[in-house]
Amino acid sequence: MRALLFEVMLLIEENVWNIPLLICFLILFGLYLFFITKIKSITINPKQPILFLIGLSLLYLSTGSPLATLSHLSFSTHMLQMSVQYFIIPPLLLLGGFSLISYTSKIIKINNFPLAPKASLVIFAGLFLVYHLPITSYFLSQNSTVQNIYMTLLLIFSLRMWWPIISTFYTKQEKKSYALLSAILISPACLMFILYALIDETQNPFLNHSIAHLCVSPQFMSHLLPSIFNTKYDQMIAGTLMLGVHKLGIMLTFLLRYHDKVEKE
Repeated sequence: MRALLFEVMLLIEENVWNIPLLICFLILFGLYLFFITKIKSITINPKQPILFLIGLSLLYLSTGSPLATLSHLSFSTHMLQMSVQYFIIPPLLLLGGFSLISYTSKIIKINNFPLAPKASLVIFAGLFLVYHLPITSYFLSQNSTVQNIYMTLLLIFSLRMWWPIISTFYTKQEKKSYALLSAILISPACLMFILYALIDETQNPFLNHSIAHLCVSPQFMSHLLPSIFNTKYDQMIAGTLMLGVHKLGIMLTFLLRYHDKVEKE
């Protein structure tokens, strides 16, 4: 057990914290606090800054901390990371920044952006599905810059696709219909993982490519995680996990909405 913990700590130490990204997030949170305190016409609920900070913290932990490395140890842990990034973090950021976004939208007309939320949802679902195709994962694993751009686009589209559930421009029924459409469009990616596991007992090609640059030995992989991981069952867990986290994100969003009193019903 001590040897296992030592190997985990060694792996974490070899992948340092992304300090520039941390500084950017701290500046962003500082600007957020500055604007919500200086703009008198913005009404802030006390839990908004907390939600925004939680969203930023989770985003940093999942992308700029050594924990991001551990997410590549199995397909299901990777999918947990992806699910948190795109199904939990975006609504937290939008809920936390809703008042500021609403104030800004009076100037830039956020609801009149060229790309509609439904279009963003379709594009995100497509990009998310394509990302986990073996040929795409192999290409991105060989091009870190392109991969970072791809992941950033996914985050941008995810923020836009979550907006209808957060905003006050839609009725409760419209929000529920949109949430159902979201679940339907996300499902193909989940089902792909499950079907792939049922028809192929080998390791998922994505995992082979994703851990190639980590210099993690097979012996370490086999000792770090239970035997069920990195098998076809791991892929089934990944697909099911993504569906569950997406559903959890929708439930939390409806639960945490702080602007219900001004929402059209």
